[in-house]
Amino acid sequence: MQQAEELYRAQGRTAGAAIALVERLRLTPDPDPDLLAEQAEILTAAGLPRDAANAWLTSAAASRDRGDLASARARWARVPTIVNGDPVAALEAQARMDLLDGQHQRAAQWIASALQVVDQRAAVAAAPDLRQRISARRIRFEQLARQLNEHDAPHRQLDALLRGRPRRPRSPCPRPPPPSSCGRTGATWRGASPRRRRTRRRWCRCRRSSWRSSAPCAKPSGRPSPGRRPAPPMAWPMSPPQPAPR
Repeated sequence: MQQAEELYRAQGRTAGAAIALVERLRLTPDPDPDLLAEQAEILTAAGLPRDAANAWLTSAAASRDRGDLASARARWARVPTIVNGDPVAALEAQARMDLLDGQHQRAAQWIASALQVVDQRAAVAAAPDLRQRISARRIRFEQLARQLNEHDAPHRQLDALLRGRPRRPRSPCPRPPPPSSCGRTGATWRGASPRRRRTRRRWCRCRRSSWRSSAPCAKPSGRPSPGRRPAPPMAWPMSPPQPAPR
């Protein structure tokens, strides 16, 4: 690229030298955004809107990488104002500005429109270099969409957490805390105490001697209630032994 730039300058072709310089600076790890902006002005004055838009996008990306967001936004804003410019480059600049401002929904709309235009161009492109250029542009928009999803992921996670949060109790008083291990052990021992067992046994005896029971001794006639089977005799462990029938 440097040889091509020198050759173009020797021939007096400033536009060609500017294009070669932009491509050379793009391959460097830390390009100079001001130098790229100068080449973009030269290409705009030369009447090359596509190359000028490309240079403005590269200059804005370099400013963003250096942390100068104001200059990056100002250079992205120059792309849609280019007369007879590339619509895909204008859509990319709009998407990047909205992404910088936090307007994720509008950025997603710009990205979807740009991908639609790129797919329409890829459907009619026949030259291999043109198809390769279109594929590279599509990769850039896919990376931009992935960046948009990464920015939107924390908001979706927070929304999911808030939706899955349990509701607050209706009563103004707070709910009691769950019992500890000592409390659960005490409740178990209280349930198994002899007093609780005796109370349960007396309740069973009262239920069996009730007139609603289906036992033979429940009614004076000695017959069970109609539709109910007689309950089997219950032998309590502590009851005295029954005499054998004679």
